[in-house]
Formats: sequence, structure tokens, C-alpha cells
Amino acid sequence: MIRELQTESNSNHTARYSEEELGDLLLRSMHFYERLALLRDAAAMPSEEKHEQLLTTWSANLGIPPSEVWERRSEHNEFDAQAMRAVLDTTNLDPDKLETTPWLEFYKAVLDGLGTIHLDASFFEAHRSHAFLHALIPFVETAKKGLAKRVAGLGTSIDHFPLEGCLRFLNYSLSNLASKALLLEFRAFKAERESAFSRFISAEENAAPDRLYRQFIESVLTEEWHTVFGEYPVLLRQLCTSCLHWMHTVSALIERFRSDEAELAAKFNNDHPLGALKEFRFGMSDKHNGGFTTVVLEFDSGKKIVYKPKSLGTDRIVKEVAQWINSRSDLLELRTVAVIDKGDYGWQEFIEHEGCNDKAAMSEFYQRAGYWLALVYMFEGYDYHHENMIAHGAYPYLIDTETIFNPFKESEVNKDGVLSAMALASDSVLYSVIRTGMLPNWNIGAKGAKKDTSGFGGRAVEGNDQVKTRRWTGLATDDIKLTWVERPVEDMGNQPYV
Repeated sequence: MIRELQTESNSNHTARYSEEELGDLLLRSMHFYERLALLRDAAAMPSEEKHEQLLTTWSANLGIPPSEVWERRSEHNEFDAQAMRAVLDTTNLDPDKLETTPWLEFYKAVLDGLGTIHLDASFFEAHRSHAFLHALIPFVETAKKGLAKRVAGLGTSIDHFPLEGCLRFLNYSLSNLASKALLLEFRAFKAERESAFSRFISAEENAAPDRLYRQFIESVLTEEWHTVFGEYPVLLRQLCTSCLHWMHTVSALIERFRSDEAELAAKFNNDHPLGALKEFRFGMSDKHNGGFTTVVLEFDSGKKIVYKPKSLGTDRIVKEVAQWINSRSDLLELRTVAVIDKGDYGWQEFIEHEGCNDKAAMSEFYQRAGYWLALVYMFEGYDYHHENMIAHGAYPYLIDTETIFNPFKESEVNKDGVLSAMALASDSVLYSVIRTGMLPNWNIGAKGAKKDTSGFGGRAVEGNDQVKTRRWTGLATDDIKLTWVERPVEDMGNQPYV
């Protein structure tokens, strides 16, 4: 743990790091590859205590005997086992070779802003949406300032854009990273200050339900900041990196939207103005390539457009194939999503989930679904689960085509030159239409619960209409905890209905 430093005199008694302490923090946040470049002596060994601690942890996580841990890890990572042992101790690393990194520069800005946070009632009331978000506001505020500077460099102001959805996504991302570690710290904080007797007295006196929580947040944001975050250097690096990614992705979206606005109106709104931006709905997909994610743009005209930070070349190909089939057959018409492919990103028509007018339209929906099943199988596509298809009246739409043109790789023979029965069975299944993910299939969970996540399924089956998930309860109170809760399985947008 980084030792506590003398605090400066400001509104929040905020402690500051020296350059030496920042260097130590950077060293402890590094992974093996980075540490190897700084290694002084490959023959050095970490302390016996640290060696045994890591050995025990890795052995339990990998499910192998301690004697095999180093050999397995070095074989997997192509590291020399002795060098791996040496880099565990940061004293074996040369700090003179250290170079500053973007995340550390961002963290310096976070430290500079600590003293500007006012821990009043409005502060605690304003940031209750995610677990331990109060402790992460210094990161949020620094990211907002960084974004404002970037957007100003584009010749505009963030005041011209609806950032509520962007900030919700940042708040969720940071809380998701740090909340479990902060819960552990909060429990230790409570244990030091709370006894069975004090809990009884507090209950009798109707003490505020967030008394200890507020004390914890106040301590983290003042004198205990380095004690808490210095204990988790890798987490600290992830938090800063996540903020940097957010700044980059939001500013890139704003720049691209401003550049393409006229083209978007022409393509998706019959050349009529789209109207003022109402919301950016972030997090509509997993994050990739430095935090980029699918975003839905909503306008006050009611129009919605989907932004995808990747090439939409496969969407164009699928559209051309569907148009070719429509022009050369008497089959039911296939429809595809309208797109603008800009190379490394693109824009897509937003398809609403709508029902069928009657049972005849429902029948047509499933006929078209069969056409798409054949095409995706022919294209050797996969992963067309319920989130990648939308039912719009009598028309099924493929809204994500990035997994077409992925040839199936057959299993390799074992050392005896033969395939196992499991491999043969797997190949037989995966080299069929089942691989597309469109046909109903069931994941078997705890106590036999079944969940269908297929492109043409996606509903609870056999009476299992509840799913267990972990949720935070008691947000911003002394009783905050992460618990298992049951919720109904939601019908997805891939399901047709009358």
C-alpha cells in the first residue's frame, strides 16, 4: 500500500502524490509484458510472502497444483518462468525507464480536482443511481472537463449536445469496475465503527440509514483517498483508461455526426431536417476497440438513427444479395436495414419492434425467417441470437451482420490421430444450420432452468419464466449490498406478435 502523505490545506484536506509515489503507482499497475521491459535482473526473486500469496491464488483460480503454476503460465504466455517471478517485485524494475502514460496524466488531473467537490446534502442526493458512484465523481468530473476541451477543439461546445445518456453510460461503467472493491472497503470501514450494541442504539434512535455510508464517502474523498485507491493500482488504471475511452468515443461521435448530418437527413428522413438531438443512448452493444459501442441517436422529430463504430460493409453485401433475390424470384420480399457505410464507422436505420396485422402476416414472417436461415447458413454465419434480429410486422430484419463469412473450423485430431466422440458430435452439430444461432436452443442453468436465446426464440420455456441476476440494493445507504434477485424473462424484439 502506498504510504499516506501529508495533506495540503484546502477545502477537502486533499492529499497529493509526489512524483516518486506516482511512479510507484504506475509500476504496480503494469502487467507482465510491461514489467519485463523494465526488469533489472532476471535472476532476482520476489519476497517469499508475495511469492506464496500469488502462488496460492493462481493455483486456486487455475485448478492446478502450485508446483505447476509457473510452468503453465510461462508456457501459455511464452514467458521465462524465472523472469515472471522476478517482475512480481517492483524493486526489481528500473524506474528510470518509466515513461508517463495517458492514464497517469489523467489521474493527475483527477487529483487536482479533488478539492473542488462539495460534500453537502445535494451532492449525496444527486449521485445515487449506481453503487458507490459518489466515490467516483472525481473521475466523472475530470472526464467531463476533458470532453469539453476536446469538443471545443472541434469548433463547437458540449452545451449543444444532450450528454445525459453519455454520462449515464460513464457512471455505469465506472461503478461496474469499482463497486465490488469499494464494497469491500466499506465493509471494513463499518466493522471498525459499528458494534452490535451501536447498531441497536442507532435503531432505537432512528439514526439516518446512510450515516456510515456518508462518513465512508467523505473519508474516501478526503484523507483516505490514497489509502483506498492506492490499494488497487490496476483498478485505478482501469478507471482512468475507461474515462479516456469515454472522452474519445463521445468526441468522435460528435465529430462524425456534425460531419454527416446532412447525409443522415437525406438517407433516413427523406431529405427533411432531423430536428434537434434529444438523446444519445449509449451502451447498446458491448464495448470494442478502445471503448467504442453502438449508440442510438434520438431527435425531437421522433426519428432514431443507429451509430455503429465499425465498417458496415457486410450489411451492404447482405442488402445486395436480398435485392438480387427479390428481383429474380417469386418468393416473398426480403427487407434489409438501410445503412451508410463510412469505412471505419457507419449509420443504420432504426427498426422498431412492431406486431403483425393478422395471422397471415405472422405466417409470412416465418416464411421469410426460413429464407434468412438458408442465407445465413450459406454465408457460414453464426451468432444470430435474439439481440441480432428484430421483428417488424411480417418482416424479420438482421440488424447485425458482422458474423457472416466465418467458415467453420473442424476439430483437430488428437495425438493418436483420431477424433473423439465429443468432437465428432460437436462437428456434426456445428456444421449444420444450428450453428447460425437462429433455431431454438436452450441453455440449461441452475436447478434445470432453461433459457432460449435463439434468433427465432428468445422466450422462457417449460414454465421457467424467471431469471436470476445480481442487483445492487440499498444504494447509498449503510445496507448497500449485491444480492441475487429474480426477474421475469423479457420478451425480445425478435418475436412477432399479432
